[in-house]
Amino acid sequence: VGAYVDEFDAETTKQFSACVFELGNGTLYVAFRGTDSSIVGWKEDFMMAFRRPVASQEAAARYLTELAGHWAGPIMVGGHSKGGNLAVYAAANVPSEIQERITVVYSHDGPGFDEAFFDEDGYVRIASKIHEHVEDGYTVVSSDGASIMQHFALHWQVDHGQFVQADGLTSSAQYLARTINGWMAKYDDEHRRKFIENLFAIFEAGGYDTFGDLTSHLTQSLPIMLAAARNIDVEDRDVMIEVLKGFAATAAASVILAK
Repeated sequence: VGAYVDEFDAETTKQFSACVFELGNGTLYVAFRGTDSSIVGWKEDFMMAFRRPVASQEAAARYLTELAGHWAGPIMVGGHSKGGNLAVYAAANVPSEIQERITVVYSHDGPGFDEAFFDEDGYVRIASKIHEHVEDGYTVVSSDGASIMQHFALHWQVDHGQFVQADGLTSSAQYLARTINGWMAKYDDEHRRKFIENLFAIFEAGGYDTFGDLTSHLTQSLPIMLAAARNIDVEDRDVMIEVLKGFAATAAASVILAK
């Protein structure tokens, strides 16, 4: 295990981390980390809804290109959550001679891309090597988690070295997807940008850098956050409520796990 990097920059809204695993059979696995608990990290995730590339996507492509220059053998690429998105983006944006050495790309419940991305030459060249879990053309994995905690990979069920597959998404997951995807399709990038800026202005108004600290001091931060939310447009309120409910469920589950 090596080549560990961990880059964080609040000014450019960047949270990026990666490392590599030499598997002992001549193959290198390049692993991109998902989002940490920082508000900046989550904000970068949401920025993917209106901007490409974001800072961590650019960093991922540079990282994979540099690593491939020091390795002559086959390369596997993967990641969970935002790491899955970075794995796909990086694999699609390295030179074609590196793509030829990539044997597989894993995106485990990673955020998706805009439609234009799938038409780019780099993606078309690598598309057949991409394996996705929960995405269009996905495999659904059984999870012991509740609500948004189903997303956490440590809750995913494994049997004899293989993920346990579910029949499909739950009704609640389908509802949330319809709510958010329907809203996304309704508005242009500029409207999405304003929505996300408003959403994270609410979180940042609480005065803490991580969601762990924010929820630990919810009594003090909640009145401030509610005051910051008063000016949200009615047309955006429903989807924002769904997003906030997801964060609340994650925070509650995290407290239970900590105990």
